[in-house]
Amino acid sequence: MPSRAGSTAVAVLAARPGISVTPLSLQVIGPRPRLVLSMLAGAVFLVLLIARPTSQASRCSQRHREREIAVRAALGASHSRIVRQLLAESLTSGRLLGLLGLLLPWRQSASSWP
Repeated sequence: MPSRAGSTAVAVLAARPGISVTPLSLQVIGPRPRLVLSMLAGAVFLVLLIARPTSQASRCSQRHREREIAVRAALGASHSRIVRQLLAESLTSGRLLGLLGLLLPWRQSASSWP
């Protein structure tokens, strides 16, 4: 029932002079849906890049780094120092990949301007 009342109200408003009715999709997305879709693709890309460190590929690379970490510990590096190094590397790669995830949609949207 509410849908009939809503459609009737739109028909009455559209019939009045000086009142225009625009679709909600046009109000939300705007006249450039490609821009919105490319930004959405960039956001998905960013989420996938953030989720990557928990993937199997990261676990394999961590197994290869065990020897490097063991050598650092044998040379006298403390546990907190090793953790700080690994955290700094993760944050640096996350920032760079996040920047890449932001720049790719921006570049795509710049190329789609009329």
